[in-house]
Amino acid sequence: PLKVERPYKERRPLTVAEVQRIIAESTDHYRPIWRALLTTGMRISELASLRFKDVDWDTREFIVRGYTAKNHNERRIPIEDAEVWSDLQHRRASADSREPGKGTTREITAQIAKRFSKEHVYVTMANTPLGNNIQERFYETCARAGVAVEGLEEGQGNAVDIHALRGTFATHAAANGADIAALGEVTGHKDISVLLNHYTKSMAQTKRRAVASLPWLTGTPEAPAATLPIDRHTGVTASRIASQLQAVSDVG
Repeated sequence: PLKVERPYKERRPLTVAEVQRIIAESTDHYRPIWRALLTTGMRISELASLRFKDVDWDTREFIVRGYTAKNHNERRIPIEDAEVWSDLQHRRASADSREPGKGTTREITAQIAKRFSKEHVYVTMANTPLGNNIQERFYETCARAGVAVEGLEEGQGNAVDIHALRGTFATHAAANGADIAALGEVTGHKDISVLLNHYTKSMAQTKRRAVASLPWLTGTPEAPAATLPIDRHTGVTASRIASQLQAVSDVG
């Protein structure tokens, strides 16, 4: 049979405003899940597999085990968001009091009871491990938040899905001065060039803002001159990314 060419699915990162709207429009149950994904860069499959034993409570890190990681390499992810950490502590304290949810039929209730878990960190409202319906919950949140998810080309699929939260994490971390090598360790990209090639396409707007930050510009034809975002912790700008890319290129 002839090979059917399909448009390559190219996800886009969310803007800061979109992230804020998604967090604001999330239900109380799913908000901590989106926040954990946005602040760790984990794959949803990795997050769904997390058990309380996979949290290092002393060093404040998530441990992604090799048998759940895509590249089969164990890695540790620092937990730097206060809300994520507070939520984790609450989940650990209340895990023993979890009860299996009830289904609409006796059969579904039995299935829920079979999958019921006190060990998994993030669970459904029925206290079962997260499954495929998490994607639908994310799309519902996007709809309430007014976030467009469609792809740019017909047949491409959605440009924003739950995996796009991983790209959002990496893109904004890099744009705010994160070291690319360290970022690769966090996201689990063994080959840093994969991380660079996959996420730096979104740096076009960062470069535009860098040029537009010049104080003597009178503005652009479309909008007033933008302000270059500077990370409040490090004080670095997009120029940091250029130097990191050059360093990677020099290494080979």
